[in-house]
Amino acid sequence: SLAKTNHPFYNGSVTLVGAEGINTLTIRVFDNATNVQTTTVSYWIDTTVPDINITNPSSNGTTVHTADGNVDINWTVTDVNATSTNVSVYDALGVLVVTSTISKSNGSVGARVNLKPGYYTARFGASDFAGNGVLTHISAVSFTVNAQQNTATIESELNTSFGVGTRVELLNSTGQRVAGNAYFNQTMMKKIEVNASITGVNITVNLTALGTNFNENKTAVVALTINTTVADALSTAKSSGVSGLDTIALFKNMSQYIGDNNYTDSDGTKQWVPILIAKALSRLKVLFINDDFGKDLVVLSQCVSNAAPNTTTTPNKTNACYTNGSAFVTLYVPHLSGGALADPLLGTPTINYTYPAEGALPDINDSNPVIQVLVQSLDLNISSCNYTLTNDAGTVLVSSTRFTPTQVEAGSTNYTVSIDTATNFANASIGNISVQCASNQSNISTKTQAFKVKDLRKPEVKTLTSSTSGTTTVTLRWTLATNENATCYYAASAVNISGMTIFGTSGAKSHTTTISYTSDTSGTYYFACNDTSNNGGNGANYSNSSAFSVDVTPAAAAAAASSGGGGSTTTSAATVEGPSSTKKWITPLNPGATATMNILDAKIPITSLSLVVANRVEKVEIKVTKLDKVPATAVPDGAGKVHSYLKVDTTNLKNEDVKEAKFKFKVEKAWFTANNYQVADVVLERFDGVKWSDLPTKSLGATDGVETFEATSPGFSTFAIVGRTKVEAVKAVEEAKKAEEAAKTPEVKEEPPAPAAEEKKAEAPVIPTQPKKPYTGWIVALIIVVVAVVGYFVWKKKQQ
Repeated sequence: SLAKTNHPFYNGSVTLVGAEGINTLTIRVFDNATNVQTTTVSYWIDTTVPDINITNPSSNGTTVHTADGNVDINWTVTDVNATSTNVSVYDALGVLVVTSTISKSNGSVGARVNLKPGYYTARFGASDFAGNGVLTHISAVSFTVNAQQNTATIESELNTSFGVGTRVELLNSTGQRVAGNAYFNQTMMKKIEVNASITGVNITVNLTALGTNFNENKTAVVALTINTTVADALSTAKSSGVSGLDTIALFKNMSQYIGDNNYTDSDGTKQWVPILIAKALSRLKVLFINDDFGKDLVVLSQCVSNAAPNTTTTPNKTNACYTNGSAFVTLYVPHLSGGALADPLLGTPTINYTYPAEGALPDINDSNPVIQVLVQSLDLNISSCNYTLTNDAGTVLVSSTRFTPTQVEAGSTNYTVSIDTATNFANASIGNISVQCASNQSNISTKTQAFKVKDLRKPEVKTLTSSTSGTTTVTLRWTLATNENATCYYAASAVNISGMTIFGTSGAKSHTTTISYTSDTSGTYYFACNDTSNNGGNGANYSNSSAFSVDVTPAAAAAAASSGGGGSTTTSAATVEGPSSTKKWITPLNPGATATMNILDAKIPITSLSLVVANRVEKVEIKVTKLDKVPATAVPDGAGKVHSYLKVDTTNLKNEDVKEAKFKFKVEKAWFTANNYQVADVVLERFDGVKWSDLPTKSLGATDGVETFEATSPGFSTFAIVGRTKVEAVKAVEEAKKAEEAAKTPEVKEEPPAPAAEEKKAEAPVIPTQPKKPYTGWIVALIIVVVAVVGYFVWKKKQQ
C-alpha cells in the first residue's frame, strides 16, 4: 500500500520479482468514491553475466603469423543490456602490454593490437546496465605471435648486450647471412653463431635448431661474461670450489631469451647445444653452467668414444658431456647458459652454513644443535670432512669428528650434510662449530660459525624399539631414543603427559621401560617427551605411537610341554613364532642414509642389522623374529644343517627401498663341534619366494665361545643360518634348480572326490612335526598275534 506524505501525494516502495527478462508492474489507485485509476510499467530482471565467445585467436596454443606484428583479436558479447567490453593482453611474464575497452551492445567486437613476437595471454571481460560482469578475467586465450624482425637490428642489439669482443651473426639454413626482415623460427632460421674473442679466449656457439615457436623478442637484458676476474666469474668459481677459473662463457638471462623448449628441430626433437672453447684441456676440468647466474654447476664427463652425442641420448643435464680435441674442447649441453674450465690444483672447497644462517650470532631453536652445511667443490675428497664443536669458553665438546657429505646429484659441485652434534646445550648458551674439508689435491678449507641456543623445539623421538621375552610371563621392553636430554612418558591411550607413566630415566637421551603380561594382549602405546625448557608441554605427541602384541603360553601347556608327555600338548604355542625384536624409526630416512638396529635379545642369533636406504622412506618399522618352528618352506633335506630360521618383517619399507642390508649373527662354537662343521661351512640363506639362495657371508672372528658372521642381503624375507659340507652344497644347488623349474611349470593335482556329507568332519590345523617311522613292522606283528589267538581257539574247540 501507499503512504500519504503531503496531500495530495502518496508514495511507497515495492520489491520487484519475476522471471529473468521483461516483466510488468501494474499499479491501481482507489479513492473514497470508489473511482479507480490503473497504470502499468515494464521492467527488466537481469542477473546474468554477459557471455563472451572468443573467435580469434581460435584456441589456446594458436600461433598467429603476422609480418608487421598487427594481431586482430575478435570476440562476441551476448547480453542485450551490455554496456562495455574489454580485452587486455599480457606477455609471458604476466606484464600488461596493451588494453582496449569498447562500448558495445550485443554482437561482434574486434580490436587490433601490435605485438612483438612471443607468447601472450588475452583476457576478456564485459559488463551490463545491471552491473553484472567485470571488464577483465571472464574468459582468456593464450597464443604465440610469429612476427618478422629486422635482422640487422637484432644483430646490433645482441652484439651490444654481449659486449666488446663478441660477434653475432644470423644465418639461414645454407649458412648465408640473412638481410632485412625475417621470421626467427624454424621455418627460416637454422643457426645463430656467437663468437667471443679476447686475449686467450675463443668461444663459438652454434645453435643449429630453434623451435617453431621461437621468435626474436628480447624480454630480458642478456649478457655474456668471459672475463674471469669480474664478479659473475668469481661467484661461479666459488660455486665450483676453486680460487679462480681458467675460462668462462656465462650467457646471463638466456633462459628468458630462448626457452628450454625452443632448442628443437622442425619435428620437435630436442637438440644438443655445442659450445666450443678453443683451449687445450690438459688437466683442466670441464664445467657446464646450468643456470643463468653460475650457481648450478655440473662437472662433465667425456662423451662416449669422445664423439658428439646424438639426439637418441636425451639432451639434459645428466647426459651432458664434452669431446676433447688437441687444441679445443666442445661441450654438448641441453641449453645455452654457459660453460667453464677450471684447474683442480686451484681447488679449495667452499663451505657454507645453511642452518643456522651465516651471521654474527644466529639462533638455533634446539638444545641439540643440528647444523646444515653446503660444501661446493669440483674435486672434493668426501672422506676428508670433519667438524669440531666447542662452547663459548673454548672447551672442545666434539673433536674432529668425520662426516661424509652427499652429492646433490651426479656431477654436481654441491654437497650437503646435516650434522647432528649429539650434544646438549643449555638454553641461551653459545657454541661454535668449525667444519673442515679438503680437495683431492689436499687443499684444505675451514670455516667456523658461532651460534646461540634458543630452545623452542620439543624433543624429537629418533627411534622406538620394542622386544619381548618370556613364555608364561612375557616382558615387553620399550626403548626410546631422543635427540636431546628429555623426560619421556608412556600410556596405553592417547592422553596428556599428566596421565602417562614416566620412563625409568629422566634428563637423558635413552629411555627404557618394561611391562609384564600373563595373558595374550595387543594394543597401542603412546609416547610423549619434554625437555628442561618444557618444550613438549603437557600435550601428548600422538605421532609417537606403536602397536604391540604379546603371546603368552598358558602355564599348564608349558608344564606339559616341558615334561614331554602326550602329543596333544605340542599345539599349545602354535601361534607363537618365537622371540622377536622391533625397531621403529620416527624420523624420515633419506637416500644414502644408513639405519642400524642392534638386537640385545640373546635368544635371537642376529645381533645387528644395518641397511642403506635407496629411496626416501618414513615411519619405518623392522621386526626380527627367531622362528621356533620350521617354516613350511624349509631348507631341503640333504642341503645342510639349519642352526636357526629367522624372519624379517618390515612396515613402510619395500625391498626396492633397500640398497643393501647387512646382518651380523652368531653361532656357538659348541654347535660346530656337535655337528662336525667348520667356520667356512656357515652361510646365511634367504628364501626369495621360490628357492633358497646363499648370501655373501664372511667370518668376523670369535669371542667368548661364539663365532660372529656378517652377510649381505638385497632385501628381507625368511632366512636360515646353515652349516653345510661341500657335498651338501652341491645338493643345495640341485634343489634350487628343481625349485626354479617347478615354479616355471606349476603342478596340476587331481582333486579327490568329496566325502559324503555325513562323514565330513572339521579338521584340526596340521602342525609340522618330525617325520614318523613306518608302521609296517607293527602291522605284521599285530597280524601274527591275531592269527595265533584264532588258532588257539580253534585248537581248544577241537579238544572239547
